[in-house]
Amino acid sequence: MPTRFSGSAALWSPLQYFIAILAVIFVAEAGVMYLLPFLLPADVDASVEALCDAAILTIISAPLLWQLLIRPMRMVASNEATKYATIVEMARDAILTINDSGLIISANEATTTMLGDETQLSLIIRQPIGQILLYHHSDPMEALRTAAGTKRARVEADLVNNAGVMVPVEVTVSQISLRGRSYFTLIVRNIMERKRSESLLADANRKLIDTAHMAGKAEVATSVLHNVGNVLTSINVLASTVHEKVAGSRSSGLAKAVGLIREYKDNLAEFLTSDQRGRQLPSYLEKLSDTLASEQRELLDDLISLNNNVQHANQIVAAQQSYARVQSFAEQTDLSELLESAVTVIMASCQRHSVKVIHDIDQAPEILIDRHKLIQVVVNLLTNAKDAVAELPVADRRIELRAFPITSQQVQIEVQDSGVGIEKSQLTKIFSQGFTTKKNGHGFGLHYCSLAASELGGSLTVQSDGPGTGSTFTLTLPLRCTAHELSR
Repeated sequence: MPTRFSGSAALWSPLQYFIAILAVIFVAEAGVMYLLPFLLPADVDASVEALCDAAILTIISAPLLWQLLIRPMRMVASNEATKYATIVEMARDAILTINDSGLIISANEATTTMLGDETQLSLIIRQPIGQILLYHHSDPMEALRTAAGTKRARVEADLVNNAGVMVPVEVTVSQISLRGRSYFTLIVRNIMERKRSESLLADANRKLIDTAHMAGKAEVATSVLHNVGNVLTSINVLASTVHEKVAGSRSSGLAKAVGLIREYKDNLAEFLTSDQRGRQLPSYLEKLSDTLASEQRELLDDLISLNNNVQHANQIVAAQQSYARVQSFAEQTDLSELLESAVTVIMASCQRHSVKVIHDIDQAPEILIDRHKLIQVVVNLLTNAKDAVAELPVADRRIELRAFPITSQQVQIEVQDSGVGIEKSQLTKIFSQGFTTKKNGHGFGLHYCSLAASELGGSLTVQSDGPGTGSTFTLTLPLRCTAHELSR
């Protein structure tokens, strides 16, 4: 059966090509053998007869091969080149190709729209990528090479438009090697609206917390709003991620294929049949469908995480009842799974801020506890750790989460950061209500964690050797809460 290369044209399989070529040669040779006795004298020399045989065979077989094989292949290749070139030109994201020296060698029309409608593509070509893309804390080519070597290959940067305004963008990077030279395909997406939404959400969350705190609802409302705010931030990031994946399909693989087709468009038929990469291109495009299926699975995973965060927010609000002396609900919980859920809540935010999260929780035992109260505490501690490392160089932003039993009746959870550290004079006040070292802090996040740890029958402590040394928060909990502790 023909293997599909596009929706409207088909290429034969290698076996079908082989059979077709044999058939053409057979028909041509049969015709030659039939005509040759009429064209040559009976006593002609054998070498002359062989030469005439080959010449007539070539004259007959060449048009047949062209009409039956080469011409259809050229049409298919031309259609595919046109289709993928159209996809690139119609894309709403800017798509650029640069060489290993950082010079732009191609760009689509969306690039001019992003830079300013009066921009001409001819003025962009052969210009250094660093003139329009600025990467934070690194050289543009260094950032691109680093991103291309990662799994997700996405980095955030600023694009400088014609008006000199820096526009926040997300750059998806793929690297290919052709004829011994490296090339990078960049898909540049404007994320100004996403950044604006995140800023508005952060402002709204801060105002909600301030309003509740000033209204005298500190113990219940502020703690609930704080925890919901953490979840809402993750929900917003997940929602933005899902929107971006749906609006613009992952096209780095497609860009790579288009780059090959564009490079060999003048002799595409020969490239598809003679070049090893060309022969692999149809199967590569088939594999691209697997990539799209994987993208669908990622979307489903994101939606599951989104739903889990929504459910967690609902549980946080419902947990207000525990402060009104309503009985809490404890359940047997896999602590390692609970901690994984807490990491998931803050992971999107950590990735945006380039914070590395390391967790060693395989030894975490099962525990009978109020699951949602504990996850609030852990999320608060992880968020606090993320904020503590936010101003460090990217390479130094690190959070470690550990959990292990310390006795047959107790388990210990540690959240360690490489951040700014804590003054020794502040260690005794860090859990007091209203105390904060953050510019925009409110001083109830760690206070809530300390209260919740006590209500769960455990304790929360902190250790730091001073400014610049990081800090470690240690949560010690019983493996089983008592009835008295559950009713608190």
